[in-house]
Amino acid sequence: MSASTERKNRIAAREAGTDKKTIAAREEAEKKAKSRRRWTWGTIGVAVLIAAILLLNSGLMYTATTALTANGVKYSPAQVNYHYGNDYLNFRNQYGSYASMFGLDTSMGLSSLGDQDCPMLEGGTWRDYFRNTAKSDVQQIRALLDYAAENGIELTEEDIAGVDAQFEGIEEAAKNYGYGSADKLYAMNYGSGVNKKIVRQASLNGALAQKATDAKRDSLSWTDAELKDYYDGLNGSRDLFDFDIYIVHADTSRTKSPQKTAPRPPRRSPPTPPAPKRRPRPTLSLPPIRTALPKRKAPRITKRYLLRRWIRRPAKPASSPLSALPTAAGASPPPTPTG
Repeated sequence: MSASTERKNRIAAREAGTDKKTIAAREEAEKKAKSRRRWTWGTIGVAVLIAAILLLNSGLMYTATTALTANGVKYSPAQVNYHYGNDYLNFRNQYGSYASMFGLDTSMGLSSLGDQDCPMLEGGTWRDYFRNTAKSDVQQIRALLDYAAENGIELTEEDIAGVDAQFEGIEEAAKNYGYGSADKLYAMNYGSGVNKKIVRQASLNGALAQKATDAKRDSLSWTDAELKDYYDGLNGSRDLFDFDIYIVHADTSRTKSPQKTAPRPPRRSPPTPPAPKRRPRPTLSLPPIRTALPKRKAPRITKRYLLRRWIRRPAKPASSPLSALPTAAGASPPPTPTG
């Protein structure tokens, strides 16, 4: 091939972009573009991860979103978590060690409720049970707050001061338990996102709801005849009865009966000397004395009877936000963080 022909081929390849130099330059540019894209996506991924961590730590995920709506009012996950944790703590404090009879293990706190089957729910767990009670609490309190607003029922300054008095010393108590602050104490014992502000507002709502309940009850009046007519009109539809069944399993074992042997003849005791004869004393003939009241059979008190009376004993209402938690005084250790 002549030199002029080779020169023409190189010019044609350069114009078409198929020469070696052009191909090498294009490959180098593609490598640099891929490297820039990797760095760009990597930077975006790190930024998203940092933003997610900051969002979780700030608590906005639990306070700025909606978990439940009651009568048009939105409740955040943190607000619902408070009622969820409060119902659990009240149940635990009411039954104590007897909670295990209901199938509830309280040794791991809130974190293990999703792994424990609840006998009061078909196919449900204790987490489902306390979620249902929390939802019911929110709806009932919301209804009472709406009733208070419609009827001009408000908390007085004295009522608000009584609620605030329940939070006195909470910061010091939290530090004594090693939580560092009241917000961390509430979050560990009631659920993620729960802080002092949420607990205080829930306490104010509870006080106003109770005040609305009292006002509604005091406004109702009826006579015995009206009550009887109302009951007769129900035709037994409201005649409901509660009953409890407690099954107790006893440890049993089989034992061999002893072999029967011939009874031994009784030993003969030496004859007793005759008692000396005494002169009979004169006696008075009196009619027999009869008791005024017949003998009554003593009631049978069994373990099952005592246990039933103990379980049906009403729980004491919480007097402060710390009443459901271990007290600061004493040598008992702080509650286990539940996450």
